[in-house]
Amino acid sequence: MDIDQDEPPDLVDTDETVLQSNPPPAPDPTSTQLQDLSISKVPLTIITGYLGSGKTTLVNYILRAQHGKKIAVILNGWILIKTKFGNTADIEQSLSISNSDSTTSTPDFLSLANGCICCSVKDAGVAAIEELMARHASSSSDGKPFDYIILETSGLADPGNLVPLFWVDEGLGSGLYLDGVVTLVDAGNLFRSLEEPSDDEKATPTTNMGSQSAKGEEANTAGGQTKHTHETVSHRQLATADVIVLNKCDTVPLDEDLTRIEKRVRSINGLAKIHRTAFSQIPQLETFLLDLHAYDGFDAVDIAARNTESGHSHLDPTIGTVTIYLPGQFSNDDLETLENWLRALLWEVVLLNQRKDSETKDFEVHRTKGRIIMQEGKNKIVQGVREVFEIIDDDSGKGNEEGRLVFIGRGLNREEMEGSLSPTLHGARSKRKLSETEMGREVVELRSRHQVRYPSPSQTVSSIHTHTLLSNSTFSPEGRLFQVEYSLEAIKLGSTAIGIATSEGVLLGVEKRVTSTLLETSSVEKIVEIDSHIGCAMSGLQADARSMIEHARVEAQSHTFNYNERLGVESCTQAICDLALRFGEGAEGEESVMSRPFGVALLVAGWDEGGAQLYHAEPSGTFYRYDAKAIGSGSEGAQAELQNEFHKSLTLEEAELLVLKTLKQVMEEKLDSKNVQLASVTKDKGFQIYADEEMKKVVDKLPAN
Repeated sequence: MDIDQDEPPDLVDTDETVLQSNPPPAPDPTSTQLQDLSISKVPLTIITGYLGSGKTTLVNYILRAQHGKKIAVILNGWILIKTKFGNTADIEQSLSISNSDSTTSTPDFLSLANGCICCSVKDAGVAAIEELMARHASSSSDGKPFDYIILETSGLADPGNLVPLFWVDEGLGSGLYLDGVVTLVDAGNLFRSLEEPSDDEKATPTTNMGSQSAKGEEANTAGGQTKHTHETVSHRQLATADVIVLNKCDTVPLDEDLTRIEKRVRSINGLAKIHRTAFSQIPQLETFLLDLHAYDGFDAVDIAARNTESGHSHLDPTIGTVTIYLPGQFSNDDLETLENWLRALLWEVVLLNQRKDSETKDFEVHRTKGRIIMQEGKNKIVQGVREVFEIIDDDSGKGNEEGRLVFIGRGLNREEMEGSLSPTLHGARSKRKLSETEMGREVVELRSRHQVRYPSPSQTVSSIHTHTLLSNSTFSPEGRLFQVEYSLEAIKLGSTAIGIATSEGVLLGVEKRVTSTLLETSSVEKIVEIDSHIGCAMSGLQADARSMIEHARVEAQSHTFNYNERLGVESCTQAICDLALRFGEGAEGEESVMSRPFGVALLVAGWDEGGAQLYHAEPSGTFYRYDAKAIGSGSEGAQAELQNEFHKSLTLEEAELLVLKTLKQVMEEKLDSKNVQLASVTKDKGFQIYADEEMKKVVDKLPAN
């Protein structure tokens, strides 16, 4: 007998004495006893996989294994209950599911439409399973329902349509909760199932965001496998999975072939855990198939590690995994903005705030997962399947690592999605700050007798380049210093600047905005030398930057003259930030330099005894050391790209390409050797700004796409 066939296991005949005995009457659905039974939630795991992947063999294995669990298995119109363990004869009850109104119903018979729960389960399906739980609990010796429920789908079922039905809202008081989706894969036939749709599958052209239509195109994967651009049932089953069981590994003789197969799976789903097995035998049920809690949390570190292991999203052109980083901490207003963005993405299949030159793209999101780091209260978890998603509190108590969103779907492009989310968040924040300014104007009218200084109507964010406050004690109603807030806005309007520190040196790159064809581009200086071993890139008000740079140059020269040694990079940055603090009325008799904060941020790069160093100096007078940092108007999207691409082993040449690639993504104009500027600081050559010929050579290395 071939145990790998997708057939239900042998069932006990309904005429046997097990079902001939008089069962206890069904409890009244309105009784208190039945209501109490639903309080204890039972986890439900969906097991799916293509034809011949070994799902039924796995179910048989679970039913016969000595695990001491009380498990109900629903498959192909049958419900099996294992109430004991250690004896295959203890599969004591078989409950037929009938769609006939004439069927005489007993407490062990449930009536569902079409007789197949795998393809016809709707809201009534959840209610039917809850009824089964209540009946079994009322008739069991301990009065408790099952420990687990396992739902096996048919080989051609799309679990993405099934998951939302069991993802029941807490307010409905369901006795079920969705534990996760497990997808079995026939390792030896994976490529065939991904590339050859069944007769009733519709070939779907995958037009990636940001690329031309791939319809009709084919490409070769490593090892001669052909990649087709249609979406199959196997693609959708893998995309929805929380755990993927790579089964029948014994049929793949070479380890390198098995590794290639696993990489193909990982390229489709970068979220799921992958287990290798043969004959559908799992070493343990808990955490492998059961107790997954896939919809309760988000392990960013674990997911990042799994993505790093493979990182070959190009292996499958149809479905892939995209990660978007969420830098910083979110306010409640930011969370609402993100939720609106997700609604547009998942419900309307629309990317908000797309660039004007962007075309309408064909894409589809199958799975969404993420963590949002909040300024106050608990962090948030994002869970979604297709258009259904929720944002819940993160009760894991894990650290505040950087937030991120992970999407699995067809035709997804990270650059396009980041280019949509970043301006959406930034635009909402800018509107709120404008609103705060108006609030300040209204408050000054009410509290003028207290001489509390608030901005006038002319002192809005849009006029910060020409009009700023004259006092260093002007606070917003929320307690923020308006002058510093305006300075930060000036930087957000400035050119994008990027710095990357490598073991060979530090690289600086800046966007040069050429506002007129008559402007000589060489006169636009965004990167300047402070000393022979220190340079900086700027974003914001260029006149303010000139004052800070001249101060830093004097400090460097004085230190060399007095101590006969070069000024350290950190000490130079400290001197710049000390100057930034001297605005307003001054302190302790010290003359103030400015009546307002400097409206500029600097990336200070250098090489000293500590090696290559990169610092970010803020208008507030604080500074931090970074491996890679972006400032300016495109900083959010650029920083996300750096977060994803940077690694400690980067060479200076690789850093050049990464800087240009990142600037290309965030610049509104087409990148060329005239509108960008690069400089490097190395141990041997010190600070050097790239000449025109050098810039052209580096830009020519940049891939066309």
